Amino acid sequence: MELPSIHAPNGLSESDRKRAITVGPSRRSQIRTEPSSSFNAGSYAPAPDIEMMAIDDMEESRMISDIVASSRSETDFSASDEMELDRHILQTSTVALQGNVSYLIIDTNFILSQLLILDELKTIGERYGIVIVIPIQVVRELDGLKGSENRASNEQGGLLDIGKLARRANDWIFSCLAQRCPTVKGQGLKEKIDRYATKDDAILDCCLYYKEEYKHTLQILFSNDKNLCLKALMNDVLTISFHKDMSAQLIAEKIYQENMMRFGYIDPNSVASVEVEVPSPVHAQSPEQITESIYAEILKVACHIVGLYMRAEYGDDISLIRDYDANSTVSLEDAVMVIIRFWRPVFSQSLRGGEPFEEHHGRSTPIMVDPPRSAHDLLQFVDFWESLLLKLYEKNSRLDGLEVIQIHAKKWKDLAHSLVAAEH
Repeated sequence: MELPSIHAPNGLSESDRKRAITVGPSRRSQIRTEPSSSFNAGSYAPAPDIEMMAIDDMEESRMISDIVASSRSETDFSASDEMELDRHILQTSTVALQGNVSYLIIDTNFILSQLLILDELKTIGERYGIVIVIPIQVVRELDGLKGSENRASNEQGGLLDIGKLARRANDWIFSCLAQRCPTVKGQGLKEKIDRYATKDDAILDCCLYYKEEYKHTLQILFSNDKNLCLKALMNDVLTISFHKDMSAQLIAEKIYQENMMRFGYIDPNSVASVEVEVPSPVHAQSPEQITESIYAEILKVACHIVGLYMRAEYGDDISLIRDYDANSTVSLEDAVMVIIRFWRPVFSQSLRGGEPFEEHHGRSTPIMVDPPRSAHDLLQFVDFWESLLLKLYEKNSRLDGLEVIQIHAKKWKDLAHSLVAAEH
């Protein structure tokens, strides 16, 4: 039986166009059809609001897919680690998800064009056993696209800002992971079959890994890429592509029905093989490890933001600046030395009164750049860098991602306070 898809040889019938996904081979249902209420991966605090834009026009969605496809063909993002998933999130333990579980593997073009639908699926996902999976390749491609200046014109004369869409998607992913959302996870570094797969093959590999590793779960690729969807269908992975008037509720219902059709009702108490990553508890790390982890994260964020500030200020002319290379900024001292060098033209307006340096005999010396030696030093260190990083974001309207920095800063401060409390 041919799998219904807009990319199938005969396309979709009129009735199938109203459906987000169709079921597999006919089978007499002997199970209950209500979604299970037992799917629960723990408590979850909703992420801060992120501005989202509904793109419900087929032409706009197609243009986004074309831009992503062009970027994917021209650029190799496989070696980019600039936006790898946060270390705190990747150091994980496992918990069992129970009942009928469906993994939704998301392509870059879909998260760019349909972030609102994904956010709604995230919200209702627990009821339907849904886990949204963000492949590593997508994380890397979003990182490459967030600085894109590509703009596509729609039929109404408006412009789609690909860079802005990528930054929104980036913020959404990090917010979900940092807030421990049980229905969104990132592909683990070891969750691969072919470690050398790149581009759309890397996304297909993510689908096939979950299909191979978790036998009694459903995998569905969300993509508007025709060729990738065909590859998925050839490997017995269902696909969903954007069509007008699709809704998160309809998608969730059809996915749940398909899962039940294939596997029947799975007793929540009988399944212990499906796992999801969650942040490691604080008590699993020593104070020294926590301090090192926080220092490494602040170092990475600070170097990244200083680089963003320089690019925002100088644009394409940044390559003309003598003796400046963003890739050479690898320590907190390096980052502060960039701030000192470009204090007046770039950083003074944002950081005046909170300088990360001291003046001695007309010479500027970096401060707060060494690893903290005690819990109280760590708390002081976190307070200083939290204030500095937030000032940089708040004072520059050209930078997106303030919510993500706020989430990380809260985590750093909570961990530092926990170490101070443990000393008393």
